[in-house]
Amino acid sequence: VRLTPSQAPMQVLRELRSVVGSLGLDATVDVFGYRRGFESPDVTEVAAAVRFAHAELFGGEPKRPGPAITSMWRDLNAFAEAGIPCVMYGPGPSIGAGNFAIASADLVSAARAYALIALRVAGHE
Repeated sequence: VRLTPSQAPMQVLRELRSVVGSLGLDATVDVFGYRRGFESPDVTEVAAAVRFAHAELFGGEPKRPGPAITSMWRDLNAFAEAGIPCVMYGPGPSIGAGNFAIASADLVSAARAYALIALRVAGHE
């Protein structure tokens, strides 16, 4: 079950148990893993800095990350939980299908983008 940040996992568990019980199935419904998601507060400034840096370095708008990337718990959830605006942006997916590598040129490009983003958010043109 995928939950929105506003859903309570125990309430969803109770609902699922009720549905399974109403079907007369001999089954146990339980939670085996849960990581709460969070929505980041206003990301307008950070997103604008990302778009600026991306356009400066690569031209055009950054692509939206794919569902396989955004559907997983990410470290940025800890920042969002603390009320820190954050967006997902990086050199691209690199761990699918057993591939655990990112090209060094992509890391250098990402570092340049992160530096421009940081300068922009800090108020430097």
